[in-house]
Amino acid sequence: MRIDPRTTALLVVDLQNDTVGGEGAFADSGAPAFAREHGVVENVMRLVEACRAAELQVIHVWHVDEPGHGDSTRNADLFRGIAAADALVRGTWACSPCLVSSPTTATSSSRSSA
Repeated sequence: MRIDPRTTALLVVDLQNDTVGGEGAFADSGAPAFAREHGVVENVMRLVEACRAAELQVIHVWHVDEPGHGDSTRNADLFRGIAAADALVRGTWACSPCLVSSPTTATSSSRSSA
């Protein structure tokens, strides 16, 4: 398989402290334990480094809610759970990525809007 760096990017989605961090809002969900057991963060970091070495764009996508969660839709259990846990709030440690990004990495924040 041949990968063309002009048309290929790696998307890293929602690897944030609240979602996979042992001290995050969803620590009791089992996601952090699963991530730790399977080396998810370390494996993704290796993939990010390999993609950067191959000159592929790496895009980090985060779920970000504004304080108070007034901007967040409640049309799914996931979004209701984020608001109930006061999780993934812009500007907090909990919302920050678990991965270290280089300054050349494109970063986007996603919002769950109504």
